[in-house]
Amino acid sequence: MCESDVLRHDVDEQQQAGLPRSIGFLITSLMVVASCGGGNDRPSDAEWQATWQQKRDEFPDAETLLAGGTEFCDALIGDLRVGLPDLRPAPTEALDDAVQAWINHAETIAFECPHDASLLDDALKVLAVFEAEIDAGLIADSQG
Repeated sequence: MCESDVLRHDVDEQQQAGLPRSIGFLITSLMVVASCGGGNDRPSDAEWQATWQQKRDEFPDAETLLAGGTEFCDALIGDLRVGLPDLRPAPTEALDDAVQAWINHAETIAFECPHDASLLDDALKVLAVFEAEIDAGLIADSQG
């Protein structure tokens, strides 16, 4: 029932009802998207967890970040920008905020490239909090 003939028919009916064609088309398009394209585009938990574990494991530890310097951090920013979109969308809406927070914080660490070990340790602790929140959400999803 998600065909262009149905769309044209609905627009024609709306135009006959006195709605301008562009408004009718917009209304009908939204209805079609809601009914035909409203499927779940989120990955399965198992599929997403594999990607999450890979991205999480790829993020360097403090020693690597400190030793790598600015050039390493610049390359890391590029790697993050290429790879992190694989984490979106998360398997559930409940995880979206935590995943986005982890992504933003990982990018911030790479962008700021702290050369002070204590600042970097603090930043990595915050990243670990987001990781724990994501992991807890995955566990809750698997039990619910």
